[in-house]
Amino acid sequence: MTDVVAVNRLREHEAAIERSLAELGWHLRAIRDERLYLTTHETFEEYCRERWSYGRHYVNRQIAAAETLDALPVVPMGTTPTERQVRPLSALPIEERADAWAEAVETYGDEPTGAEVAEVVRLRRPQSSEHPARFSGAVVAAVVELLEPHPPRRILDPFAGTGLVHAIADKLGADSFGVEIEPEWAALHPRNVCADSRALTRQMVGTFDAVVTSPTYGNRMADHHEARDESDRATYRHRLGHPLTEGNAGGMAWGDEYRALHVDVYRRVVKLLDVGGLFVLNVKDHVRDGDRVRVSGWHVRTLLSLGLMFCDDNAIATRGLGGAGDNAASREGVEHVYLLVKERT
Repeated sequence: MTDVVAVNRLREHEAAIERSLAELGWHLRAIRDERLYLTTHETFEEYCRERWSYGRHYVNRQIAAAETLDALPVVPMGTTPTERQVRPLSALPIEERADAWAEAVETYGDEPTGAEVAEVVRLRRPQSSEHPARFSGAVVAAVVELLEPHPPRRILDPFAGTGLVHAIADKLGADSFGVEIEPEWAALHPRNVCADSRALTRQMVGTFDAVVTSPTYGNRMADHHEARDESDRATYRHRLGHPLTEGNAGGMAWGDEYRALHVDVYRRVVKLLDVGGLFVLNVKDHVRDGDRVRVSGWHVRTLLSLGLMFCDDNAIATRGLGGAGDNAASREGVEHVYLLVKERT
């Protein structure tokens, strides 16, 4: 392709994007596959970031949605599913996506939500959306033990995952509200809502007298590798089967971005916590390159800086990855279940 032809093709795709975002994934895929971005930038990622202010994960999701839509049956004009609706289908082989979409439409109507499509995907491939970091039985018992003396009425989990906080609430006779950013995981419990906790407000969810949550640890489970074999890898990306939603802390290694997201969420959550309310935090340090990353201490200090008071640590022994890996000898083998209380507004 000559430079002039490439420039003209690039302009055609960019003009289409500027007119409408409805076909964004197809145009970005063409710009990538035809290497048209080379007329202005050295890499496709750089082009998307500088020309459109699109991050890598957002672009990947749009292209994946285009590939999924190519596999779906022809739909009436003006009713093309959105990226959010078809996103869960990318966890299935391409040849199964049309049937799964048809099942979602038959079950939920002509415009199923992303969570409804995720439920169809889950039932077709139960292990595809398995969360790799669910509360263990020991953690559930430790949380219940901390909360039993003063059982809460309403519990919030801003990083709800598959919704095991609701099992804790049921044991305590409490109501519960889980917020999970990934549609597949949010769909796994009826008391979960699919949303970004950085957008939580009192008007949206009300207030709570307890928070129970287990944030990600910023460890290797945040790796973004694309598996090329059938082996199981305990990462959020691999278990979900497609790139994580932008803003999902499960895709963030320990660093400034990880810390900024959790500070943002904690500020909002503490505002929603009643005075005298309890905050239970399940977290664990990890080891990278032989050095302990003190994730637990950072989370506690952050919550203290937001006005909470430390009460207890119902720590439990945990095997984690056992003796596997280069850092096995350095692992602490302790999972913390901290209890804090909000003493003032």
